[in-house]
Amino acid sequence: MPRELPQDHFCPWREEAEELKERLTSLEAKMATLERHVFSRRTEKLPTVASELRGDADTTAAQAEAAKKKRRERAARKAEQAPAREIRHAVPAEERCCPACGGEDLRPLGKGRASVLFEHIPARFERQVHVQEVLACTCGKGVVTAPPPPRVVDRGEYGPGFIAHVAHVEVRGRHAAAPAGPAGGEKRRAHESQHA
Repeated sequence: MPRELPQDHFCPWREEAEELKERLTSLEAKMATLERHVFSRRTEKLPTVASELRGDADTTAAQAEAAKKKRRERAARKAEQAPAREIRHAVPAEERCCPACGGEDLRPLGKGRASVLFEHIPARFERQVHVQEVLACTCGKGVVTAPPPPRVVDRGEYGPGFIAHVAHVEVRGRHAAAPAGPAGGEKRRAHESQHA
């Protein structure tokens, strides 16, 4: 066992010995990490050797943000892959007049205003692109836009069929686990006969 030298003792080898001790401690820690990685069970969730050796300071917040970004990218990719159908909405005949001058000489203004709505069509989902016709008056002061498609939720992107499908699946999923014994059927028949 090496002898401890007093702190006030100066020796040119002392600094080098302390540096070597620190290096030895660091190498032992790295060795333990590598041994744990090589000889541990494969089912354990261990960080990669590179990340442990580097001492990555990935915080939980950064990992959560990365996961959120990945989910958004996946959702956007799936939305783009969904079959799309364009539905055009024309300005109604009674509204085809300039709100500024009352003139009826209107011409299309651009491609129209587009909005996306996801809808459930039985056995599949589709992305509907609703394009509202936009007309401009030749007077240059008035613009008329076709009414938007009806929505269940203001500025929502899911149609009534989609929301009904999700609600149906949720309710069916909860009641599928409930036992459907003869007592339930008898109670229902008794209730129906009372209210008939």
